[in-house]
Amino acid sequence: MITISIIGSGKLSYNLSEAFISNKELRLNEIYSRNNKNIKLFNKKIKFTNKIDSLSEADFYFILTNDDSIEEISKKIKTKNGMILHSSGTKGKDALSNHLNFGVFYPLQTFSFNKKIDFTKTPILIEGNSQKSLEKLKELCRILEAEFEEVDSKKRLHYHLAASFANNFTNHILSLTDELVNKFKLEKKFFIPIANETFKKFQSNKSKESQTGPAVRNDVKTLKKHEEILKKSNYLNLYKIITKSIKKNDL
Repeated sequence: MITISIIGSGKLSYNLSEAFISNKELRLNEIYSRNNKNIKLFNKKIKFTNKIDSLSEADFYFILTNDDSIEEISKKIKTKNGMILHSSGTKGKDALSNHLNFGVFYPLQTFSFNKKIDFTKTPILIEGNSQKSLEKLKELCRILEAEFEEVDSKKRLHYHLAASFANNFTNHILSLTDELVNKFKLEKKFFIPIANETFKKFQSNKSKESQTGPAVRNDVKTLKKHEEILKKSNYLNLYKIITKSIKKNDL
């Protein structure tokens, strides 16, 4: 039985805790949390503690907090043989180098409290400070039945950057679509097919060659009409920046 302790009670912690407690080969010892804000959202079977220096001995310690606090928290964890992990896309593994065994377990996914993520369909980017640590991480991924890839910190940062465009920026654009739908009383369901088609083109590596719209055609009159509608909003500059980027069509 592999034992696990989690530090942090955010969205990733919630989703991983669900995956851990539902797997017969894993045991979640406890979750450390400095406040009780999100605890009520977690499974009631989970033990919580606010004393980080008295965590049970575990095989894995997951630090699932903001990037700036990872090193500080790592120094507070006392373990003989346990492996310390963080799940940051941008922080190097050496942030945990005060321990004998350490590494990175980075799920390339977006997380929330209102939808449980299926880790069998979530790629995990892993990195270990030794071959022994790496093998332990691989075994954990196998138990979770997750696809995994060994990548170093530099490549993981590149994944994180690309993911920001794929998820964070795309989600922001879709939230702006929602605002336009609501403002002009449009039918939201009419936008689902076009959004789905966009992602299908991304899956088949045809996004760049399939770019359409007034920016590609340099339809100046249409662009001006759009800008006129947006002139009193906070998004006019964003519209112009994206339009310029489409016209340039190059990284």
